[in-house]
Parts: sequence; structure tokens; C-alpha cells
Amino acid sequence: MGQTLGELFRAFRTQRHISMKQAANGLNTATISRFERGQGDISLKIAGQLMFNIGMGVDDLGEMLGAQTQGFPNGLQEIIKGQRTALATKVDTFLQQQTCAEPLAALIRQIQPFLRLPETEDRHLPLTLEQTLADRLAYPSKWSNFELYLISSAVPFASHELTTLLWQRLTALTGQTLGYQRQALWRLALVALLHNDKPLYAQIAADMQRISPIPALQIHFNSVMPQFLAISAIAEHRDPAPILGALRRVGATQLAAFLDHSVQTAGAKHAWHNQVIEDHYDSALAIDPDAKLMFGPTLARLRKQRGLTVKDVIGDWSAAAQSRFENGKTTLGFHSTLTLMQRLLVPTSQMQAATDATSTFRRYRLKAYTMASNFQQAHYTRDDLVNLLEEFRRTTPNFPEGLRVMYQAGLTTAFHWAAPGALPDHDPLYADATPSEQKAIVDYFRSLTTLSSQDMELLNLNINRIDQTYYDELVTVVLARIKPQSNVAAQLFDNCDNFIYGAVYFHVDSVIPKLTAAFTHESWLLSWWPICEVTELQTLAQVYQHDTEATRQAAAQLIADTRTLCPFDNTANYSEHWLTAYRGQCRQQ
Repeated sequence: MGQTLGELFRAFRTQRHISMKQAANGLNTATISRFERGQGDISLKIAGQLMFNIGMGVDDLGEMLGAQTQGFPNGLQEIIKGQRTALATKVDTFLQQQTCAEPLAALIRQIQPFLRLPETEDRHLPLTLEQTLADRLAYPSKWSNFELYLISSAVPFASHELTTLLWQRLTALTGQTLGYQRQALWRLALVALLHNDKPLYAQIAADMQRISPIPALQIHFNSVMPQFLAISAIAEHRDPAPILGALRRVGATQLAAFLDHSVQTAGAKHAWHNQVIEDHYDSALAIDPDAKLMFGPTLARLRKQRGLTVKDVIGDWSAAAQSRFENGKTTLGFHSTLTLMQRLLVPTSQMQAATDATSTFRRYRLKAYTMASNFQQAHYTRDDLVNLLEEFRRTTPNFPEGLRVMYQAGLTTAFHWAAPGALPDHDPLYADATPSEQKAIVDYFRSLTTLSSQDMELLNLNINRIDQTYYDELVTVVLARIKPQSNVAAQLFDNCDNFIYGAVYFHVDSVIPKLTAAFTHESWLLSWWPICEVTELQTLAQVYQHDTEATRQAAAQLIADTRTLCPFDNTANYSEHWLTAYRGQCRQQ
């Protein structure tokens, strides 16, 4: 029998050696105790405070729930490896749990046979199914795993009209909402390019030329930029060999093979037409980009977007309670809201793209970001930031010193990144950690058995504040507490070059063998970004230790490949600085 949600929270808390007193900071101890024993639910507000108190991030919540009940498969690994049948098997296993609303399960069962077909097979979707897909995929701002499944399984067999309609809807998104849908952009584009459809090729080429260079979205697009570049090459009938070659050299061989296959199969199928499809988009069901996800009116719109009734989605609460929740007159408990999201096939990861205050730190980080982004327009001053930090400090009276230091510094770092002119490098608020603060940070990590996604977020915000006194000790402690192939491990690999930057800057030579041993090209890494980070870490270690013609050539090739794969921002220039400024420095110590 699975654990209750409260029991999962208790296991997370005790694994991190957090007392009930600390967990209930600012809350009612009896309420938290009952929740942990599975004897009651808690409100969303209390859940956010509790997650903050025990150091749980949204990724931790999703991973924890996934160990109990499998979420809808992401499918990325199977799609890149060309294993459509394996993905279909995963989806069958998911359906056996009977956790999603029955009409959605029925649609999935109708789609499954298409997923088991080779995507190049000349088969057409039934017209009624095309209309259903047009309706279910009408609102791309909140697309997630379920919608990506529909795209990958069914759209290879879709008409010109349906495919064009979906592409136009997706590329009409703007701002951060478009950035959050980066996976959908490349997955939809590549299945669309399976058809020899000249008008659609031209539209995709024009849209990718417009979208790919948007400066404000590079933070989202960098991780999928090789896919974007390959799509542009295919749509414009250019040779993608430079992109594929660069991917292979940086170590992203799986992605290179997948994109090479996409090049070979592009235009393999004849386009077909559906003259009766209709666009039933309803602007009243659109969700504002700034809307909270775990909020009744938002989830009501998602329910209606999926064509579901109130009866389809209710759990152990009444239809009347659901209606009051959807009208914003009341709230559901935390467990009930998560159950509702499961019924709707909305993953918890969607909260990262919404404005839900899923923890006190996230709430204050959003405040700091908003303040920094509107610093001049709203006439904020440095004192406003100081007041915000003081307000936050009062929420952490019983926290370990190292955790408190990282939270405070994390907010100032987030503010600085959003508005460097408002908080320059020399400002005392942005100063390096003192020796006693650095020791407290190391002691905090040493006190843990495993790390959470919240810990990794704080570490990435604070690693540049640790100097040579505690650098080796911190890295050693952190590496020993990473669970392989976890969300935390993925976060660490995504930013692994940050660790070697500090090592070479402070000449902490003892830590370099530990880093090169810990970060290697792992088969479970599918995105090119962490793979390239590993390659840069390994190359910088070699250049730093041995300034030879061979290491210089390796560094020059990596810089050139990074520039090829990430042409619209300064990533390559940043890498070039580290790979040239510190070559041969190890021998001089």
C-alpha cells in the first residue's frame, strides 16, 4: 500500500534531519503532525510554507509523487532514441493506474495504435479524430507531457490543415510563454516536416528565423537550439552537416543521430487535406500567462479546454465543492488539488512556469525579480531590496545558519542577475560570503543525507561566493550526496562548469580530479546542454593543467562548436574567456 501525501512529506523531512519544530515554523504544529500521519489535508498556503520549511522544491514534489503514482510519460528519451513502441508500452502502464479522467484515457487509447506505427507510414487520421485533436490542442500556453504525446504519436499522420493550425497557434505565443513551450516547438516542427508540404515548409522556415534569435528567450532556447537550427536547415533546404558535426564533437551523439534521422525522413510523406476541420478556439478559455496554476478558475479553464465535465474530474469531494472552487469562492485542500491535476493530466512541473508561490523562497524570489525588472519604472530604491531581505529574514528564525545565508544571498543574486545596474558587483549586499558564512554553508550540506532541488537552486545561486578556503570541502560534500539520475543530478550537470570555474579561478587544484571523475558523458543525458557543459569542464581541466598545442586545439574546437550550436548569445564568448585565460595556470602554482 502506498504512503499518503503527508507520510511522503514526513519521509522527506526526516531524511533531511529537519525537526518538527523547524517544519512547523510559522504554522500550527498539530496541523502538520496530523497531515504527516495521513489524518488530514492542508491548504495550499500551508503547503507552500511547509515545502519551504523542509527545503522541498517543485521538482522534489514531482519526483516524490512519481515514486507513488507514475505521471504521464515525458517520452523525450523514447522519441530521441526512435523507440515509439517503448513509449506506447509506458503509456499503457500509465493507463492501468486509472488516475486521469476517463474521456482523456479514451482519447489516449484511440491514439495508441498510431504511436505503434513507423512515423513515415502513409496512414491518415480519421476526420473525427482530427477534429478532436484540433479541439484538445487549441490552447498551447499550457501544453505539457500529454499534449507532446499527442503531437509525437498522431501528428505524423495529420492533414496539412491540422498541422498548420497547430503550428500557427503555437508560434502565436509570445514572451516567456513561448520560451516555456520550447520542447513543443521542435517536436511539432520535426513531425510537420515529415510531409512534403511546401507552404508549411516556408511558414516553418520564416517562423524559426523570427523566433530563434529573440534575445530575452535565449535562456529558454539554448537547451534546444541545435534542434531549432536543424529545423531551419531542413525547412530552408540547407545542409545541416555543420550542426550535426558540432553535436558529435561536443559529445551529444544521441541527439545528433536523432536529428540526422529527421533529416533523412524529411519530406518522406505526401501532404493530404481535410476540408472539414474547424477551429473552435474560445478566447474565454485562454489562460493568462501570469495566472496561478493551482487556482480554481485556472483549473476550470484547463478542464474545459480538455472537454471535460465537473463529474469527469472530481475525486473524493463533491461536484458542489468543485464548482465553488472553480468559481474562486473557496479552495480545495493540497492533496485534493494535486489529485485534480492528475485527473487533468497537468504535471506539477507546470507550477514552475506559473506564478504559484509553491514555497516561501519562490514567493520572495518572484518579488525580488519583479522589483528588479521594474526597478526604474516603479521608482524602487536599494532600501526596498533591503526591506524585502529583512522581511524574508524574519521568516527563517529557526533555520540552520548556512541555509539562512544561502537564502538571503540567493535573493540578492537573483535581483542582481535581473538588474545588475541596480545592484552592482561592488555593492556590500552582493559581497562574497565571509569565512564563517562559508563554513556554515559547508556544515549545512554536510548535515544532509541527500540534496533536494531547492538545495541545488541555492547552491547554483551561491557557488560563486565560496573561495579557496572551503571550495574543495564544499565540492566534496556535495558530490557525495547526489542521487544518480535524479532531478537533482540533472540540475547539477546543467551547471557543472560553474564548479570548475571556481576551482581554476582560486587555483584549488585538488578539486579538479574530483570534478573530472564525477562529470562524464552519461547515457541518460539527452539534452546537448549538460553534455556540452561536461565537455567544457573536461577541456578546461586539460587546458588548465597542460598548455599544449593539443589542448589549445581542443579548446578552440569546442569554442567554435559552441558558437555553431548557440549562435544568438554570448555563451561561446564566456567559454572562450575561461578556456584561454587560465590555460597552463596549474603549473605556475
